[in-house]
Amino acid sequence: MTAGRPDLPRVGLIAERDPSCAALVNRMLEVAVLAMPHAYLGGEFAFRLGPGLRPEGVSARYSAIAGMGLRYLTEPDQRRILAGDDCDDLLGLLAKGLDEMTSRGDVALACWAAAEAGRSTG
Repeated sequence: MTAGRPDLPRVGLIAERDPSCAALVNRMLEVAVLAMPHAYLGGEFAFRLGPGLRPEGVSARYSAIAGMGLRYLTEPDQRRILAGDDCDDLLGLLAKGLDEMTSRGDVALACWAAAEAGRSTG
């Protein structure tokens, strides 16, 4: 792993075909890892960072998507981004909130993230 960024086999596949595209993906991953702590609001992720990295709104859907990606980071990096929690904690909070979710898309992504991590949503 490069500081703050996981080594992902898929990025290596991109690099074989287009090194400049792989470099862009790597830079985007680095920026995401640096910005994510600002978007984490104790169990959920903001759907946008406004001026000054100010979080705006919260989204179960974005939280699930973030959880799927965070699984590829080391545990210390997960805990740094998630204010001491790890990816399992985030996905557990999402699973506990399934009954309150009103969007099928939110429910589907939360279940998908839990399934990818091997968690029960019950």
